[in-house]
Amino acid sequence: MVALGAPGRRIFWGPLGIRLPMAFKRGYHRHYRSQGNAGLTRPIVDTDYGYCLAPMEQGIRLTTGAEFANRDALPTPVQIDRVLPAAHEIYPLGDGIEAQPWMGSRPCFADSRPVIGRAPGPARASGSTRATRIGD
Repeated sequence: MVALGAPGRRIFWGPLGIRLPMAFKRGYHRHYRSQGNAGLTRPIVDTDYGYCLAPMEQGIRLTTGAEFANRDALPTPVQIDRVLPAAHEIYPLGDGIEAQPWMGSRPCFADSRPVIGRAPGPARASGSTRATRIGD
């Protein structure tokens, strides 16, 4: 049996008496127009400020790091506002395309690593990575 993500935790692990210390990691992004005739053909990662600019069909995507939050907590997209001045310094971002930043969340463990090991009954696996989410 493979049960991944928060729904798997509730449906499959709970009845077996297995408690997994999962949390929710949330990230934000927003698309922007380019100013003038500027173009971006490859992603730019600014490790000092913790954001990435990437060319997408929708426009230039500004994406930030992740935050830990309760599953039903209200969005707090302050990360976008904090890195926007630094992004403007290296690329001529124009107006935002969406009215609000997009927010996505995924279940995770505090160290962002999968849990692998023996469990009662049939074989099971649970995991999530930053680049790929498996399940739910």
